[in-house]
Amino acid sequence: MEISVNTEMRDKIILACKKVFEKKHFSDISMDDFAKATKMGRSSLYYYFKNKFEVFKAIALIECMDVMKHAFEKTSAKNTLSENFIIFYSNKIKALTKLTTNRYPYILEDVQTIPELFRGLMDETMACEKKTILRFLDWAISSKEIAHVQLDDLEFLSYVIVNTFKAIEFEIFLYGKTEFYENRIEWTSKILTKGLT
Repeated sequence: MEISVNTEMRDKIILACKKVFEKKHFSDISMDDFAKATKMGRSSLYYYFKNKFEVFKAIALIECMDVMKHAFEKTSAKNTLSENFIIFYSNKIKALTKLTTNRYPYILEDVQTIPELFRGLMDETMACEKKTILRFLDWAISSKEIAHVQLDDLEFLSYVIVNTFKAIEFEIFLYGKTEFYENRIEWTSKILTKGLT
């Protein structure tokens, strides 16, 4: 029998736990810190989250999805495919940089020293990002910017495009190479779209 989790309470817990991640490194955080922040007992927290990795993943997933949503809102079916890639990824990286610099100042070091934190998000954010890229490709096909592509090929193409841009994000967030990232996004966008036109 599956246990129903009160999503309203879970959301309140996540909101309170965000404040803990704003002030501490992942390795310095315990479930006791979350219990204090939420004013709940640890056993009550374990009902919603098995461990601090799950709390981190829930918070990071919400933040990443919000960043991608806002980046997508800046794109348009009227833009070229390359313009949409540039707009989406530039805005995504700017927003993530702002989050990791201003709100969660310890997160980059945590992700660099604890790779499981980063890997845990990849599958879920990848699925959302692939849908975004599929939308861009659909717009480009509809406007006849690129030729019709079979569905299986579109799926594979979206996967390749997401992974190509992930390489730029890895350089920035895992290896701290922030210089010229906008040029890299533009250059990568042009190469990818040139191969499709």
